[in-house]
Amino acid sequence: MKIDLISNASETRQKFTRKFCLTFDEYIKAYPDIIETYAKMGKVFGEEIFRKKFMWDKMSTYFSAISQTSAIEFLKGIDRDVLFMSEGEDFNGSCHLKLGGQLHKGFLARGNAKELAELIEYEWRESWKQAIQDQYFDCSLPEDLYVFDESMKCVLVFTHEGDGATMEEQMNHRYCKAYGVYHKENVQ
Repeated sequence: MKIDLISNASETRQKFTRKFCLTFDEYIKAYPDIIETYAKMGKVFGEEIFRKKFMWDKMSTYFSAISQTSAIEFLKGIDRDVLFMSEGEDFNGSCHLKLGGQLHKGFLARGNAKELAELIEYEWRESWKQAIQDQYFDCSLPEDLYVFDESMKCVLVFTHEGDGATMEEQMNHRYCKAYGVYHKENVQ
């Protein structure tokens, strides 16, 4: 897959964050039980903990859950390039793109939507197949990936979270979020 790194990553990331991520005050209003939940764990939910949360965990309530299958199908149906990025450079964890033997943390890139969908699907399944066998699969994509069009009218989020009791179930049920995306789960 041909992947082009985009030079204005910080500008686009800021625009994306302003448009889709809640501020601390908005988050508290949207999820009022969070303070009590942390208090039960003997912690105070404040701005420091909030800053350490994944972007997808801070996304506005306009996002809906979507199955990995529907997210992949939607992405495969796009006949053009899309933008994709990871968590920010200051985020701890596996949030880099491996490209040409180099790691790019906090990246913004462009690539063909269909090819990206195939790579996302392949790497997710292979990493879980290897994990089941107590082995490691070296992925080129980060575990949490934000895919969107340049106008930011459609966004797909692929998280590192699997939904299931067993590793096999988690392999087949990745937690994803969507904004501006038509998917079968929305049809009554």
